[in-house]
Amino acid sequence: MLNSSSSASSSGVAEASDLPCSILIDILGRLPLKTLIDCRYVCKSWKSLLTESYFYRLYSHHMPTTLILQVKGNSLNTLRELRVIEEHDTPPNEDGGSLVHKMRLTATSKTSVDETLSLMDPNFRYQLGNGCNGLICLREIRTREPCLVWNPIMAQFVILPKPATNTADKVVAGLGFCARTNRYKVIRIFRGLNDPPNKRRAEVYDLGVGNEWREIGEVPFQIPSRIPGFFTNNSLHWILDYPNSDNENDTNDDDNNMSPNIELICGFDFVEEKFKGIAAPPIYSDQENKYHWSNLGIIGDCLSICAIDAMLFRPDVQVWVMEEYGVSESWAMRLSIRDPTVEWWDPYRWIQVTNVLRNGEIVMLCAHCYVLAYNLQERRFLSMEGLDFPAIAHVPSLISLEDVLSDNHGTGSLNVRYL
Repeated sequence: MLNSSSSASSSGVAEASDLPCSILIDILGRLPLKTLIDCRYVCKSWKSLLTESYFYRLYSHHMPTTLILQVKGNSLNTLRELRVIEEHDTPPNEDGGSLVHKMRLTATSKTSVDETLSLMDPNFRYQLGNGCNGLICLREIRTREPCLVWNPIMAQFVILPKPATNTADKVVAGLGFCARTNRYKVIRIFRGLNDPPNKRRAEVYDLGVGNEWREIGEVPFQIPSRIPGFFTNNSLHWILDYPNSDNENDTNDDDNNMSPNIELICGFDFVEEKFKGIAAPPIYSDQENKYHWSNLGIIGDCLSICAIDAMLFRPDVQVWVMEEYGVSESWAMRLSIRDPTVEWWDPYRWIQVTNVLRNGEIVMLCAHCYVLAYNLQERRFLSMEGLDFPAIAHVPSLISLEDVLSDNHGTGSLNVRYL
């Protein structure tokens, strides 16, 4: 961590450089995202400070989740324009105000955009995968193979090496972090061309270490390929029971997500490189009322589930949070979203609570394409905004991919590209 001088300037007026480093970090950590990005160019010491992993951990606690949006399509040149959500002093309401703000980010590129795009297949199309510590895994839209690791705020990405194993169907993939080795890892779960229908194998790639994927064995769960995982506590998590999710023609993310199982969630531990089952909240063990529509998410650093009783007409949405990771008894119902009986509200669509704001309001992402603001005390929606392309919940980071690769690995097996 950087050291700040505690002496005042010769003029007798305190300057930013005179502040203790802990206070400076706390101040910077409370700034809006766009202002924070501009702070990188104030001086070298601030730029160094903002790219430290310690600052990210602090900032992620202050910063409400940001929605990263595909703006005009799914080709690489659309990655330069984002839309974000930030908390405002005056919240949006039914009469006006906006939750979503457009932000165009341009890095000081070491390579031209045309040169960067020429590295990829001209027919390449991506979809957003999961996020981890400010980085996002991008997947090829047809096969869902992991192809890129992207830092949207820094406008940087690396191209992942192609796996040697051919697959018989779509791949499950995701990005994670191993705290033991301080490395980022990508996992891909697949069925080989000669594998039986129910067999799935897993391979792991350590970001920046060589160019080969390591096979780690068979996968004990049938994980749907069309939904991204959710990373927390060194593990990537998926919700399991989407009965028709392996249908190649099934593109509706809002159907077939009813749960009859107590072990509703599986996770992959990037430290031990092992799969594990995680017990669901107690409402799923009620045999008389065991079918729920379920959506996984992360609130703060905690695993969460939005649960909806599919046997009821216009049900409430219950949001459960695992307050102590890995302890099934720690599941607690954090909040309930009462049906407001407005014509556009459909609780059976995919719902994720992304923000619990200080003013008692929450922000939700619905069906990946609607942003909703809801007042818990008044039990009413304040605003709804439709998005033109799918979005994901994401906490940004100013950590450079160049630092990630050089500091943690030093192998130079991947080159950082700029958009």
